[in-house]
Amino acid sequence: MNFEISAGNTSPRMSAVVIDSDDEARNFAGALVEEVALCVVGCICAASALTTLEWTADETVLVLADIGPLGETDGIELACLIERRWPWVKTLIQSSDPPVWHGRQTGTLFMQKPWLPLQVFIEAEKALDAARDFR
Repeated sequence: MNFEISAGNTSPRMSAVVIDSDDEARNFAGALVEEVALCVVGCICAASALTTLEWTADETVLVLADIGPLGETDGIELACLIERRWPWVKTLIQSSDPPVWHGRQTGTLFMQKPWLPLQVFIEAEKALDAARDFR
């Protein structure tokens, strides 16, 4: 399954970026987020996610990323960068282990693996609702 922003839609459609090096995990999370009527862009590393956000940040409402290494950046570093550059984008970090924030202040949400599909669905819905209120 490949997820990408739909070019055929003329009205702006809100989107989400799902980052995970594991294809199966990325596709599963993407499919859940897509159920909330968000376009989903799947990325395997932080660099590709940042490039995607450079082009789509105005329509992006959610970034879902693994906490582990995402190329040269980990999920926490990525979340801090997103929060500084695109504060309206909700960031959701997932990991098997509890997060170590290293004293950084962040509005990033954490989700423990294994998570329930409903958790992802609810957070995606909250991000979409927040974006509607923000605009």
